[in-house]
Amino acid sequence: MAITTLESLVSQVLASGHFFKKTKVMVLEWATRARSRTLVSTLGNICKEVARAAIQTPALVVIGDVVGMSADHDWRGKLPFVHRRVVSFSPRYTLNDLMPFQRLGAELFVLPGFRLVRLPISDHFLSVLAQADDLIFSSQPAIDCFFEGLFKKKGDARSLAGKRVIVVGAQTAKALNHWGIQADVIPEDTAGQAGLLAHIESTLAGRSTVFFAAEEASDALGRGILAAGGGFKRIDLYRMVAQPITFEPQPVDLYLVSSARQVDVLKQFCLMRGPRCVAIGPKTAAVLAEAGFHRVAVAQKQSIQGLLEAALTLD
Repeated sequence: MAITTLESLVSQVLASGHFFKKTKVMVLEWATRARSRTLVSTLGNICKEVARAAIQTPALVVIGDVVGMSADHDWRGKLPFVHRRVVSFSPRYTLNDLMPFQRLGAELFVLPGFRLVRLPISDHFLSVLAQADDLIFSSQPAIDCFFEGLFKKKGDARSLAGKRVIVVGAQTAKALNHWGIQADVIPEDTAGQAGLLAHIESTLAGRSTVFFAAEEASDALGRGILAAGGGFKRIDLYRMVAQPITFEPQPVDLYLVSSARQVDVLKQFCLMRGPRCVAIGPKTAAVLAEAGFHRVAVAQKQSIQGLLEAALTLD
């Protein structure tokens, strides 16, 4: 790497006769990461200054007049999340899902705060499915576990024929598309199960609904469906089990908290209560406040875009 051979590199460049000891040189450490540092000096002094600043690999070395243009083209330095570490514990979001934060300069970490445990599929799975008018899926894992269970019981996509398929959120709809199924109802990502119920409650009377969810999911949706005159059954397909996190990035600037259960993981992971957090909704924000996290923004939409918009409101 350039830093380990810097003295040799400088000697060769000076020996070429094209550059001089006063020629500008820039060293860029960890170029696109939150920990990135930039050191500008001259060929005559760069080795001493790199040693003094303890610059380490990986690093880029830029030599010549182009160094003077760095301030004019520092578009990355103007991004709102530049030099900030953003951490998510959610099993729902991958690094690819969170790319909007990276495009605004953030260094992303998705840490495995939970592991998914699949629950046994009931022998009555296919008969319950056959009697249903509406199928509601709460999350991407619910979609995946449903189809795995369906195939295990010798069913297939024909089992969904004639049924109204409803999902909680756009991310769940996207997961459903992966299995070749289009959702019939996709409420806006504004209020989770409450928003979904408000969207469909006028159509529920006399219909039988099956809700596929995590074991720890709220019962509010079922109560609302029964109150609206519909039939309701719930099949828990998986549970999320908290697990210790062994990797700890250097100081974190922002935590994305997409469920109340993640607050327990956050409390174990973060000894200080000062870091900023973005909560997926009011319930999660309230749990964060009870745990001592007070610099919290609340997403108005239960989506990546909602989390991003809320994060931009924090100081």
